[in-house]
Parts: sequence; structure tokens; C-alpha cells
Amino acid sequence: GIEAEGPAKGNTLIVPTEIVTLKTGDYQVSAMTGEGPAVERKSLPDFIGTIVRHRERFERELERLEAMISGHVVVESDWDEILSRCDEFTLAPAKSLHRSVISWTLRYPTVHWHFCSNRIIAERTTFRILQAFWKRVQG
Repeated sequence: GIEAEGPAKGNTLIVPTEIVTLKTGDYQVSAMTGEGPAVERKSLPDFIGTIVRHRERFERELERLEAMISGHVVVESDWDEILSRCDEFTLAPAKSLHRSVISWTLRYPTVHWHFCSNRIIAERTTFRILQAFWKRVQG
């Protein structure tokens, strides 16, 4: 399971988890697989590599996320870091990465992009997306 901050300060919430292969995204609420939100999480090198070297496959992933009730891409980096460190991972100009994401936000308007300043914030953001959906369906 995953440990996360509980409802009251100092409490730990244990969330049962299951490792399975998903058709879409890296994380989903298991009881709602296929119906709930899907989250695709990317580290900085993976994010840049995906756009530059695996673009067509990633666009198919975005199409599947678009078909979900709520699709999310959580990137473990913010734009300042992405644009300043892009040349460490590829020869592609940083502006082309920025343009690609902007284009995708228009082509796939129900896919939400979350750029987080570090891995911990990305993990929490992923958890909170799934938690918010779970609370909503529980009434």
C-alpha cells in the first residue's frame, strides 16, 4: 500500500495498491478501471525522451486518456527546469517541446497537464487526483 497524509494532521492513511498492467496511464482507481481517471506520470528525462523519440506512441496514449472520464499527465518537473535542462537529454530545441505540449492541450482538451516542481509533489498530485475522484464517486 501507499502511505499518505491522513485527514487530520499527523495521521497516516494506508491505501491498498495493486500492481497490474494498465492499457492507459500509469495509475488508475482499480475499482473503476476504464471508467475513472487515468494518470500518466513522467520524470524529466522520460518526458523529454517521450516527446522526441516516442512521439507517435505518446500521442496514442493521449488519445486513450482523452477517451477516459478524466485523463492526466503529471510531469515531475516545472517549465523552468524543462526549458533550461532540455539540451541535457536531446538536441531538439526546448521551444519545440513547449509548442508540442501547447498543441496537445488544444487537440486533447480533456487531458489535464500538471507540471510539478519535484517528484514528491508529482506523487502527491497523482494521489490527490485519484483520491478526489474516489471521494466523488463515494458520494
